[in-house]
Amino acid sequence: MGKDIGLRVREQNRAAFHKVVEERVRTLGGGRVEAYGEILASDTETGEKERERLTRILSVGESYFFRDTGQFELLRETILPDLMARNAEKASLRIWSAGCATGEEPYSLAILLDEMLPDQRGWKIEIIGTDIHEASLEQAKRGVYREWSFRGVAQRYRDGYFEKAEEGWSLRPDIRSRVQFRAANLIRDAFPDPRWYLSQVDLILCRNVFIYFDRKVVADVLPKFADTLKDGGYLMMGHAELYDQDLGRFHVRVFPRSVLYQHVSGSPLKGLAEDPGKAVQAIPIKKKQKIELSVARRTNHTVGSQALEAKPEILTDKLQSLLAEGDYQGVITAGLDLLRSHPGNVRVCCLVGFARANVGDYPKAIEDCQKAIEGDAFDKEPYYLLAHLYEEQGLIDRAKELYRKCIYLDPKFAPPYMQLGMIYEKEGDTKRARRTFQSALKQLKNMRPDDLADPFGDDRVKDRVEQIENWL
Repeated sequence: MGKDIGLRVREQNRAAFHKVVEERVRTLGGGRVEAYGEILASDTETGEKERERLTRILSVGESYFFRDTGQFELLRETILPDLMARNAEKASLRIWSAGCATGEEPYSLAILLDEMLPDQRGWKIEIIGTDIHEASLEQAKRGVYREWSFRGVAQRYRDGYFEKAEEGWSLRPDIRSRVQFRAANLIRDAFPDPRWYLSQVDLILCRNVFIYFDRKVVADVLPKFADTLKDGGYLMMGHAELYDQDLGRFHVRVFPRSVLYQHVSGSPLKGLAEDPGKAVQAIPIKKKQKIELSVARRTNHTVGSQALEAKPEILTDKLQSLLAEGDYQGVITAGLDLLRSHPGNVRVCCLVGFARANVGDYPKAIEDCQKAIEGDAFDKEPYYLLAHLYEEQGLIDRAKELYRKCIYLDPKFAPPYMQLGMIYEKEGDTKRARRTFQSALKQLKNMRPDDLADPFGDDRVKDRVEQIENWL
């Protein structure tokens, strides 16, 4: 099974995995694990279906529109303008969303490009979404989504690109027609694949996919991406997914909002975590028309020597402004300066940790949370951020434990209820998810509608209330 699937059983999937295997052993293996193992290893139609069944359990992903606003801002402001300028003569652009789930990511790219280039006549823009799950792809082709797919997204995107439908919200046909979908197995299939235009690609997005793969399989897939990209093309991953990997022909490009990997012919470069000194600082391209993601914009936020004498709460406001701009490196630099004069400040430690997580430095981010907890063991925020970090790394049981600790410390703190509700929903525990979302809703309704719903997020209380009410 390992050579065909290559997935690892994450902690939150173990119970479901064992339950399904036990049931299938009884049904197909006659009660014998060995017999069922032989079916899984076979090249028969039954073996293929069983491998697909287990793959669905091990890699059930979550997607929503414009997930990770910092990365989408980077695409809009720097990466896509760079690619469009380089491809202006041929007026072509090819993008691959690998592991696209139910289609929110490639459709977000189509919407993004519609904003940047409203008149696409004369341009050949190809967006291809692939996934291993046929059912997810069928849902993606339909282009109908429920409220939960719009969390954290500016209202005008839903209003401008979707129409109310009986089952939720239906994407405009002209945007839907700009994305092609196909089934593909990143591990087993050969790439590049010119039959589906998966060759000479300008940009590959493969975010939060490698968290399901074991390390060796990731090492096998990376060269396929390099072969599929144009020279100079970009690979965008989820944060910290290539930690401690040999990047081969990929060069690291460090931006304030994220780390990207650029396919450049020439000498290989080791992983960023092993050799951070070789990271190449990107030169931003001139900004195009702004897209209104849900992050608030603020200015005049430089942290200088005079600011170091101010009260800690004023200083953290300035760091928050840097975060609103997506300037994660600025938060880290300024925050470390502030900690020299205000050591142990919990909020500063948390903001620095959040910024580090957004540039993929999870080990340091965890250290920042631990320092904050040392500063005040009864402050809920470092536990909440640490729970987020564990959840992103697939350590779901540890994350749930910390979310519950946040609730114990402050029963009126809404965010951990929301995060626990989403985890229970993904685990299939609908009853517990409902109870937890109801608790979140109760706390949110005691807050002002225009306040931020999360100390490390960018969506408003009123938006979260609407999303949860629609889910319930």
